[in-house]
Parts: sequence; structure tokens; C-alpha cells
Amino acid sequence: MIREFRPSESARLFELLKENFPEEEALYGSRPGAWNRVVRRIYRWDVRVLVGLMRALGRPIFRFFTVEMDGRIVATTIVSFTPRAGYISMVMVDKPFRGRGYARALMERAREAAERAHRRYVALDVLADNAPAIALYRSLGYEDLREVGLFSRPLAPVVPVDATPVLPLPPGLRPYRSSDREALVAIASRAIPATVAEVLPLNRRALDSSYSLDRILSSESGSWVLEQDGAPVAWSSVTVSDAMEAAGLSSPIVGESADPAQVDALLRTGVEWCARRGAARIVCQTPLEHRRSVAALERAGFSIAHRLRTLYRSAAHA
Repeated sequence: MIREFRPSESARLFELLKENFPEEEALYGSRPGAWNRVVRRIYRWDVRVLVGLMRALGRPIFRFFTVEMDGRIVATTIVSFTPRAGYISMVMVDKPFRGRGYARALMERAREAAERAHRRYVALDVLADNAPAIALYRSLGYEDLREVGLFSRPLAPVVPVDATPVLPLPPGLRPYRSSDREALVAIASRAIPATVAEVLPLNRRALDSSYSLDRILSSESGSWVLEQDGAPVAWSSVTVSDAMEAAGLSSPIVGESADPAQVDALLRTGVEWCARRGAARIVCQTPLEHRRSVAALERAGFSIAHRLRTLYRSAAHA
């Protein structure tokens, strides 16, 4: 009944996404044609060989489980692997097939995959007002970890769209360099509560863009830092993709000593960069305990479109 997803099912997957996550889909604006091309790239033979090799070496990247009925997928979930947790997403069941235990079975399969991958926890995000889903997760032993804001702001169109603009950076700003990573990780880690850090520690490589990943996702990324006294004190990164109308803004890192006016300039740089590439809006997912980041987003014109809860439990069998 439960099996791995097949790339030929990308159109059906898109249907399930629109049905099960209407709020998020309205916000991100997935484009079906580009979406299908991205799925095909993810499941291209060389990428599949890499994914299989990483799994064999005990370093799995993700598992994508589905339930099939009469030759058609009716339920799905993905578990991706962070350093300490299996992160579950896209838990979906087609309406006519709800109430049959498929979501529960997929959640258990995802937990087993995390346990086999030697992860200590499983975690997931859920809309704060999705009472049925939260009730299911609670019955499976999930507890609250944090609250997250899904922030959004519209973008004014820039005509004509300039795909390769050279933007003059305000004073104190420069492009991100990999040598900035350790200082920025230290700043970001100070804003993470101990309980969250135990389950979802900051991925030290998350600040670095990946050319290979951008090619697979048909995306382009830009990252900048605010520098004071020769050291980075704030960071912002944005991504635009052919697969979505909305651009993505990573949760900004804002140090204690960062000048708010310069932080505002840092975020404006990313906003203009996305507008010049034709994005309709920018979406940013930020934990609400990151007060300086939230304040910077609000000053930049972002507001909360939805509230999420991050839930977690042990990956070990109860």
C-alpha cells in the first residue's frame, strides 16, 4: 500500500497540493508547468544515483512516501533529514479517502525512516488553526516546540524586468562570503532557545547557496551581509524560482549590535532584487522568538499571513 513517489505522478501531486494546502498555495503561487520540470530534475537518473548513494552511506537526504489506490496516489508525506531530526512535510490525503488511517500510517513510516537514519527526533510544521491535523499529531505523541510566522509582502512590478541588474549596495553592505558563516551562525544560535536547538540546531551550511540546487529548482539566489568593524552582524538571503510566483526570503539573521537603519537597507536590497526578477511577493518563514528578525521584517513591510506551530517527538518507537 505504501510506496515511494514516482516522478510520473507530479501532476497528481500538484492536484493534491492545491486541495490540501490552499492557503499556502495561494501564498506561494506554484506554477504547474515549471513544477513538473523541477520534479523531473529531482528524479533525474544522476540525482537518483546520488540520493541512493547517500542513503547507502547512512546520510539520507529525503524519503517521499505515497499511498496508492486503484493505480492513483491518494496520500503522501515527505521526510527530509536535518542533523538531529527527520522533518515531515506534505502530509496529504485525498478527501474521499480520509478517515481510513492513511495519514497515521504515513506518519509512522516517516518516523521509522528517521529512526533508521539515526535521528533522535521527528518534527513538522502545521497551520496553527488546523485543529484536525493538530489532533492527529497530538495522538501520535507530538508536542509543541515553537511558534512560527509565515510572513509575506507584495512587490511592486518592475517593468521591464531586468534579469541581471547590478545593484549599488548601500554603505556597510556587501555580498555574503563563506568566511562569514561562523560569525553569523554564532549570532543566529544565540537567538534559538535551548529546547529548539536540541531538536533543530542551525544547519551551518544553510547560509551557503548551492549552484547545483539552483539548477535543479530553476532558481536564483542572492545573499548579503551587513558589516560593522570588519565583522558581519546581519545577513539576508532571497531566492526566486520559475516554479513559484513568490520569492523566498530566508529568516534574516540580525545581531545585537546591528544598526536597525542599516538592517532595513539590507532587507530592502533583497526586496528590490526580487522585484527586478518579476516576483509577485516575498514569503518568509521566521520563528516568532527571533524578535530582532521579526521587528526587521515588520519595518520592511512584511506582515503575518499565517501562523504555524512546530511540533516534535522522539523518533524512537513509543
